[in-house]
Amino acid sequence: MLSGLVLSLPFLRIQLGLLSFVSLIPFLYYLVWLERKKTTPKKTIKYIWLAGMVFLAITLSWMFQLHVIDLIADPWTRGIFLPLTLFLMVLFFSSGFLLFGVLYIKLKVSLSNKSSIVLLPAIWVLGEYLRSILFSIGMLGEGGTVGIHWNFGALGLGASMTPLIYASRLVGLFGLSFLVVVINIAIFQLIRRKYVALSAISIFTCVIISCMGYLIYHKGSNSTEKV
Repeated sequence: MLSGLVLSLPFLRIQLGLLSFVSLIPFLYYLVWLERKKTTPKKTIKYIWLAGMVFLAITLSWMFQLHVIDLIADPWTRGIFLPLTLFLMVLFFSSGFLLFGVLYIKLKVSLSNKSSIVLLPAIWVLGEYLRSILFSIGMLGEGGTVGIHWNFGALGLGASMTPLIYASRLVGLFGLSFLVVVINIAIFQLIRRKYVALSAISIFTCVIISCMGYLIYHKGSNSTEKV
């Protein structure tokens, strides 16, 4: 529950965007703890899913600020509308964590291995991608389309108010989420003093990608001004 809470912080205030680069670290410690405890695969998946539900419940809590319920005349319906909507959205979007947990177990990903700096971000982003499609299917109506239209809780959005946002010009939203997870893992490993060189190179690579994105943005801005 604590890891889910910390993970949600960058989504609560714009000023907390920089926490995106460390907000996943408690969750990573959580994964290591589960591994050391030798928790059964089913329990590990369940606990990962629980962390995701806590994260999304907090991240989507902005719904309680909506005034749409003012249009509902029946008091009972008005009282359950937002809690039920939040529950359904959390259920849909937490499916990404469920998929992450399944792949984490099936692929035997371990933060004790160097490969985790690529594998873990990859399955995380796959979870974000597929849950967006799943939600679009669940919300499909007349004139609607199925696709990656709903991205609440995507880590790339949490980092959109940081300098790393320029990297999205090269890698897109899900690529940005990938970089955020890479940076979190790298910092996590540096704290543990493991794979120091690999972690430093990974962070440096993310910075270079962001700088390249900025140069493209800056060049595009100058071209527009000249026109």
